[in-house]
Amino acid sequence: MINRGNYRSAIFATDGARQSFLKCLDDAATKSGWIVHAWCLMSNHYHLAIETPRANLVDGMRWLQATFATKFNRLRKENGHLFQGRYKSFVVQSEEALGPLCHYIHLNPVRAHVIQVKELRTWRDTSLRELLHPPERRAWYSPQASLDHAGGLRDTPVGRGAEMGSDFAHCTRFCFPSRSEWGGKWGQGRKTGSGNMSGEGRVRGKNRTDPTRHELHWNRLP
Repeated sequence: MINRGNYRSAIFATDGARQSFLKCLDDAATKSGWIVHAWCLMSNHYHLAIETPRANLVDGMRWLQATFATKFNRLRKENGHLFQGRYKSFVVQSEEALGPLCHYIHLNPVRAHVIQVKELRTWRDTSLRELLHPPERRAWYSPQASLDHAGGLRDTPVGRGAEMGSDFAHCTRFCFPSRSEWGGKWGQGRKTGSGNMSGEGRVRGKNRTDPTRHELHWNRLP
């Protein structure tokens, strides 16, 4: 799943906004029984790799985006669409393709030149940190696809360390993968739904020029 802010706005520019979205994702995944294999928040878009045992993706995503948008607009005293559209969803064709997709999602900050590979270990805006630090894992997050793709590694300190390798040395392969790498069906959404979103960090529209000015108030929202 991929979606970005309307007008490419930096809707995740602050820590409060990111934590609020993750809280909404936590509620949505718990209520819907989702298994989340990977996630990443960039400044103006998100990536999710979700498994839906109950076949309830549409209802769950509708709730997730609507709930976050309501909180966001209430805080900033705005109206209108927060996201650019419904969302883009691509089907992963096999279990073997899921691991490469997870790595692709984890590497978004590197691909966008936000951080360097060596910083991935401590970067908090992807599920890779949860993979490496089990106490921080949410109940709905599953690291197994990432570990399996790295050679069937076990979920142990040694296995998780091997997953990173020497500063994630195998990451080059996943920075710009072809569709065949992970078996996704891009279809007509390829032109606008690419994982490498354009316009990263652009801010347009009324009251969107200073994303930090409401930061202290996020935790007051229900």
